[in-house]
Amino acid sequence: MSDRRQANERRTAAEPRRRESRRRAADDRTLIVELGESKLRYATLTREAGAETELLQAGRVNWRKGDVSLHTREGVSQLSAALRDIAKKHEVAGGSLHLLLSGAFCTTRVIRGSNDEVRTELAQLEQRSRLYLALGPGPKSVVSAVKQLDGRKQHGLALICNQATLDVLSESAEAAGLNLSCVEAVLTSMNRALSRVPGLPEEPFLLVHLGERSVEIGVCCRGDLLLDYRPSGAVQMHDVPQLLVEHLSRLRRYAGRQLGGPPADLRKLFVHAAEDAEPEVVAAFSQLNQFEVTRVGAEDVPGTWRLDPTTARLASLASLGGAILRLESQADPTPDMLQHILERTREPLRPILLRAAAPLAAVLLALAGLWGVGLKYQREVSQLQAGVDELAAAQGRANELRLKLIGAEAKLKQMKRLAEQLPGRTGDEAVALIGQCLPDDVWLNRLEMDDLTSVKLQGASFNEAGVYDYVRWLELAPPFVETVLKATNLANSTSGPVTGFDVEVKLAEFATAASEGGKP
Repeated sequence: MSDRRQANERRTAAEPRRRESRRRAADDRTLIVELGESKLRYATLTREAGAETELLQAGRVNWRKGDVSLHTREGVSQLSAALRDIAKKHEVAGGSLHLLLSGAFCTTRVIRGSNDEVRTELAQLEQRSRLYLALGPGPKSVVSAVKQLDGRKQHGLALICNQATLDVLSESAEAAGLNLSCVEAVLTSMNRALSRVPGLPEEPFLLVHLGERSVEIGVCCRGDLLLDYRPSGAVQMHDVPQLLVEHLSRLRRYAGRQLGGPPADLRKLFVHAAEDAEPEVVAAFSQLNQFEVTRVGAEDVPGTWRLDPTTARLASLASLGGAILRLESQADPTPDMLQHILERTREPLRPILLRAAAPLAAVLLALAGLWGVGLKYQREVSQLQAGVDELAAAQGRANELRLKLIGAEAKLKQMKRLAEQLPGRTGDEAVALIGQCLPDDVWLNRLEMDDLTSVKLQGASFNEAGVYDYVRWLELAPPFVETVLKATNLANSTSGPVTGFDVEVKLAEFATAASEGGKP
């Protein structure tokens, strides 16, 4: 639970993390994700080839399906899948992941005072971390960041989070192929982005972030977060404006005590509403007479990035605060839970296992030698068996070919006998001649040949004269002895009226050849 490194930690803060040492081309790709109870609001920060500034694209996805807790295996699987889909869609796989935790998963405490007071309060806060039951059961983790105001005063921020939540975030980032680079609170990141907006008042003011079902409220002054305000008990979204008015005097006294003076005025109220925030709640804040309400959006925050106009409405102040921390080396220190995650990283198991497995490795080496000798003899036996199997296959193939040869010889004898009984000439020549006599507008529907002595023809023609031309041409053909037009008839076809006919042609020459069993 400590926010300080243990004495036996070998890696110092100045040394690079193991994951970062593996990032080569991924340094110009950053994914900033705001983790809500059921949604992920994200922004990608990428530098295109030849571009002087980074391109910032925003989006929103649902990561939770149904009533699933983040601390279950199903919750881990759903969060990993959502991060993986975002990384694949925007091609940031292998890049840095900057996580922003909403008030449902963390709590921010502010300590402001002398150096000793801040140090003492942070130590006591670490001891009381288990009392934050709203973050869930189990041990809690506390990390802090201190800003030196002058020689005697400090401004400290402490972030409290459930260790089970950190384990889930680390596992999900690893499963999605992303390198976790920072884990901070949404309100801290929003204050960082709002401090860049020109024209901010010098006196303390209220900052409100409205989501679909969540609200983040803070008191800020000159770039410092003075209070992370969380109403106790179950509060409905439409009750938050009136509740803020009821607690205004308490907030003024607290802000004045943090600054070491009288109660602050807190007349200024800056509202940042997400695109899915309820319009009634946003309108209720705008109608509060106790405040001078100002709506702020992503376009009001100056930066070195280029905001994608197609997704600008989805960009949040928290995402821009993460981009500022990524791009500006002079940004104020922030409580980062990644520090605690790295402290809990265990030593790699490979060296330990290698030392413990040395005796077993010797035994396995001896067994491997014996196994190699046995494998050699087994290979020789397999080769001999393969030769025997090869010969058996060849013998089976030879028997098969011999049986096929016997069958083929028997078929050949039968075919020779049939060939001797066939006539010397067939009706192919007659059929060819019948086809040559056809005029262009005449066609045959049926041709029937009986014993090579006669041919019966059935056909049709669009022109009746074509039928008689066809009969005349058949009569003039030398092989045909007699041509008889037996009948004509009128019929209809899809192309129009036609004249059908029946013709019988006598083949005396072919009939003689068939009776003699040879050529004519």
